[in-house]
Amino acid sequence: MSSTQKPIFLYTLWTPNGVAVSVYLEELKASVQGFDYDYKKLDFSKVEQKEPWFIRLNPNGRIPAIMDKARNDFPVFETSAILLYLAQHYDKEYKFWFNPSTEPNDAAPVEIPYAKKRYFDETKRLYGVLENPLKDRDYLAGAGRGQYSLADIKTFPWYNFTFKHSRNC
Repeated sequence: MSSTQKPIFLYTLWTPNGVAVSVYLEELKASVQGFDYDYKKLDFSKVEQKEPWFIRLNPNGRIPAIMDKARNDFPVFETSAILLYLAQHYDKEYKFWFNPSTEPNDAAPVEIPYAKKRYFDETKRLYGVLENPLKDRDYLAGAGRGQYSLADIKTFPWYNFTFKHSRNC
C-alpha cells in the first residue's frame, strides 16, 4: 500500500448502522496518526447493494461494509463486526464494543397492534436500561463518569433514529 493510499474503503448509506461506522472512522481519523479512509454511498434506487461486485464483498448484500486495503483488500461486513475489526487493527486504545438489542424493534414496518405495543414497550424498557446507569455518567463505558467509546458510537445512531422516526415517542 502506498503511503498516500487510504487503508479503509467504506461502502455505506446514511442509515443508523452506516452512521455508526462513519462516526468511528472519523474518530480514528482524528486520533490515529496517518489514518484515513474513503467511502462510497451506495445507490439503493439502483439496487447497487445486490450487484455482483458488492455481493463478493458482502454476501448478505447489505451496508455498511468495508474493504481493508492495508490487509490485501480484506472485506468486513455487519456493523458490530466492522467496529470490532477497526478497533482491533487501528485503535491501539481499544475501548469497548456494544450491540444494542433494540435495532430490529425500532423499525418494524407492519402495523400489528399487539406486536407494535410489545416491541415499543420493549424498546422503552431497553432504553431505560441504558438511561438508568447514565444518570450519573457521561458515557456508557469506562470507569467513573465513563469514557467516550464504541459503546456510545454504536448506540447513538439507533437511539437518535428511534426518537426521530417513532410514531409513539
